[in-house]
Amino acid sequence: MYIPKISTLRREPLWRDKQGVTVAAMAERWRIADSTLRALLDHHGFLETVPYGGQQRRALVPDNVFHAEYGHNVIPGKGSGVFQGDKSTIIFPVFYEEVLDNIWWCLDYPGITEAVSNIDNKKWRLNYLISDHGYLPNTEIALLSGYTVNGVSVARLRRQGEQREMLVA
Repeated sequence: MYIPKISTLRREPLWRDKQGVTVAAMAERWRIADSTLRALLDHHGFLETVPYGGQQRRALVPDNVFHAEYGHNVIPGKGSGVFQGDKSTIIFPVFYEEVLDNIWWCLDYPGITEAVSNIDNKKWRLNYLISDHGYLPNTEIALLSGYTVNGVSVARLRRQGEQREMLVA
């Protein structure tokens, strides 16, 4: 049986009648910023950003993660997920308690922080983070590298400019 890889191809969102842990609860448990955890989950394929309701985009559990039984998307009307009355509904991802250790191992956030702590030069730390872990938010890169958020933004822009110049040449 063919299972599409891209979540936007299916008509019905994948759902199970099973309790899960939200991304915010995972971030709190692991003492990591919510935006950083979402970036890590997205980069490693545990979340997929898909169009939702016109101009919006949502990070949802993709098909392969659902079929591997790591999590599902909570659907309004099938349990929790309805907020502020019956007109406002939010679909959000949850992951199962029994696989959280596996997910944390796959994300290797402690490995990233350890590698950064072994780099003495601040500029080299920033270069390492932008080149190898550029998917991380600027706030996290600033925290790990010792730069300001503005400094990280400028470094990213300079790097993009250098890459464009290399393509033109």
